[in-house]
Amino acid sequence: MTDSAPLVSVVVPTYNRASLLPATLDAILAQTFKDFELIVVDDGSTDATADLLRARCAGDPRTRVVSRENGGIARAKNSGLEAARGRYVAFCDHDDLWLPHKLSRQVEALEGDPAAGLCYTRYGLFGEDGRVFKERPRRGYSGDIFLPMLRKVFVLTSSAVARRTVIDRVGGFDPALALADDLDFHLRVAHAAPALYLDERLVLYRVYQGNASRTRSAPRRYTEEILEVYRRWQGRADLTPEAAGVVRRRVAKYHYNLARHAAQAGDHRLAGRHARRAAALCPSNVRFLAGWFSSALPHPEGRR
Repeated sequence: MTDSAPLVSVVVPTYNRASLLPATLDAILAQTFKDFELIVVDDGSTDATADLLRARCAGDPRTRVVSRENGGIARAKNSGLEAARGRYVAFCDHDDLWLPHKLSRQVEALEGDPAAGLCYTRYGLFGEDGRVFKERPRRGYSGDIFLPMLRKVFVLTSSAVARRTVIDRVGGFDPALALADDLDFHLRVAHAAPALYLDERLVLYRVYQGNASRTRSAPRRYTEEILEVYRRWQGRADLTPEAAGVVRRRVAKYHYNLARHAAQAGDHRLAGRHARRAAALCPSNVRFLAGWFSSALPHPEGRR
C-alpha cells in the first residue's frame, strides 16, 4: 500500500463465499480507473476465504484485508469504512461483478458535481448460466432522490459510490438492521445530498440460491426492519409535507403487511394491533380498514 491516500476506497464485506469471491475481486482489480484501494473485510468466514485472501492479496499493494469476528454485514461494512482512506467510498457485495469502466464513469461524474453525495448506475441481474435476464432500475433519478427513494428502492449497494464527507455526516450502517441496513443508509445519504444516476449498465448482480435467501427466508423480520427504517423518519421537522405523507403511508403499509404475517401465523391479537395502526395512519384506505375489521372478528382457532 502506498503512503498517499487513494481517490477511491472499495470495500468488499465477505462471509463464506470463497467460491464466488475471486470473480468479484478480479472484476474490481480490472477497473480502468486505477487510483483506488481495495479493502476486503472477512467477517469471520469459516470456509477457505482466509487462505484465498492471503494468496490473492499478498502481492497487490492496492489491497488490504481486515479480519474480524463474525458480527454481520453492517458491522463488516463499518469496519471497511474505518479503514477507508479515499475521498469516495464504493461498496461491492462479495458475489457481484463490476464492469471495467464502472469507477471511471462514476468518479468522473462526482468530480464534475461537487454537490453530489452519491452516484449510482443501472445494473443487470444474471443467473447461474451467466446470462443477464433483467435490468434495474426501470427508472433512475438524479438530483434530490429522497422522495422517490421513500417510495421505491432502486439503489443497489454494489452500484453506488458515495462521497466520504457525506458518509461522515450521516453515519455508517446500522448493525441493528440485519436485512434493511442498505435502505437505511441510502435514505440518509439521499436526504443529505443530491445524487447522480448513470443510465449505463456497469454492475452485474448475481441471482442464485445463496443471495436470495437473505430476505426471502425471513420475510417477517425483513418487513419489521423496513417498518423500523420508515418509522425513524416519522415526525421529522426537516421533511416536506409530501415526504411526510409518503412516510406515513409506508409505515401504514408495513403495519398492514405485518398484520398479514401475524394472521397467517395464527397470532390474531398481534395481527389486530398492526391492522389498527395501519388503519389509524391511513383511515381512507379501504384495504387497511378491511384488515382492521377482519382482525376484530372472532377466530375459531382462538386468539394468541
